[in-house]
Amino acid sequence: MANLQLLTRRKALAFGAAACLAPRGAWSQTFPTKPIRVLASAAPGGGTETSSRLVSDYLAGYLKSPVISEAKPGAGGMLGAGLVAKADPDGYTLLYCAASAVTVAPHLTADPPFNTLTDLAPINAIGQSPLALALSPKMGIRSLQDFVKAAATRDIMLGHAGIGTLAHLTIELLNNATGGRIRQVPYKGGAPAVVDVLGGHIDGTVSDMASLFPQLQAKELVGIAITSDRRFALVPDIPTIGEVLPGFTAPVWHGIYAPAKTPPAVIQQLSDAIQTIASNNELKAKLTPLGIEFRPFPQPGDFRAFVASEFNRWGKFIKENNIKEG
Repeated sequence: MANLQLLTRRKALAFGAAACLAPRGAWSQTFPTKPIRVLASAAPGGGTETSSRLVSDYLAGYLKSPVISEAKPGAGGMLGAGLVAKADPDGYTLLYCAASAVTVAPHLTADPPFNTLTDLAPINAIGQSPLALALSPKMGIRSLQDFVKAAATRDIMLGHAGIGTLAHLTIELLNNATGGRIRQVPYKGGAPAVVDVLGGHIDGTVSDMASLFPQLQAKELVGIAITSDRRFALVPDIPTIGEVLPGFTAPVWHGIYAPAKTPPAVIQQLSDAIQTIASNNELKAKLTPLGIEFRPFPQPGDFRAFVASEFNRWGKFIKENNIKEG
């Protein structure tokens, strides 16, 4: 009788363990069973929205299920992020955005529509897009070293895409790192800043690579440095700022997120899909002209830790420099 009771208890424990594991395994095996919506927190036609559509198309091919990208611009990227944060945590509504939408913008509003660290589940990074410091040829400056020396002796006017953008924060970082006299001129987007550099109204700009590449290629602007941690294939001759100012990085990261409490098996499956398409040379060739280098993290946990680190880094910097919403 005692042996029978022991056997019964063992069966019960085994059944309970199997029941605990079943949902994750079953969910992973059946996901996806319907179209996935990817909300791109950016205006149509820009680098972020265009790359979202490209990545969604390749994810659809890998997952053998429709993946539909929709532009949801607004509030510095927070509109789309807020919608995803409130969506059902089932993996069928995802966020595609530049990192500033979840690591910078929330620090610049008194009542953000979501909490980055608790309302979103980072899946994986798509890659990084360096910003570039570009100057008018009339400045006569051809290196970052010369730029730092010039900024120490006179005002240099640099345009950027607006208060609170990574381009703006990069200029603030440059001033802090060099003790220079860089003066910032905010615009409503990076393109108007580039136009004013070409027109001779300001000395230069910190802008995304997609906006600057045609002018850099035509020698209408001089690329001094980029903000990523390594040189970029599109402009291999332009050094990183970190080569002159060690430790300096401020690239634009693009990534995909799900609502918090999305099943870990689904997060892992989507992360694995991103890892797989990252090796697709055709897709990489399409992302390069947009200024994006495919660089996913090994696991979702690695990306989650990176997002938390960047969120805290920029929050501290914004507070210490008393940066307010534009």
